[in-house]
Amino acid sequence: MATKRKASSLKRVRASVSRVGREGAHIMERVRHDAKTLVERSQAEVLKDVRAIGAELRQRADRAVRDLERRVVRQFHAATEEQVRRVERRVAKLEQQMARLAARPAGEQVA
Repeated sequence: MATKRKASSLKRVRASVSRVGREGAHIMERVRHDAKTLVERSQAEVLKDVRAIGAELRQRADRAVRDLERRVVRQFHAATEEQVRRVERRVAKLEQQMARLAARPAGEQVA
């Protein structure tokens, strides 16, 4: 009984090893094919791909810089608008005070 189990286990192991060997051979063939394709590529093709990747990276970087610039300008612009509002309020108060002073009779003292 024990020998039957060992024989059965041995058959399964051999089948697994055989299957792994076939799959390994298939993978190696794919690797050889891919390596051959890469080696056969001309220098012009490689340079074309490198330039395309470089152009894409530059576009992404430009886009990121423009986005950052927009954010910074918006923040400064909002602060400037608030400052302008404050100055407008101060000017309006000063104009009101000047109007009150101008409306007083000449001899009246300012308290």
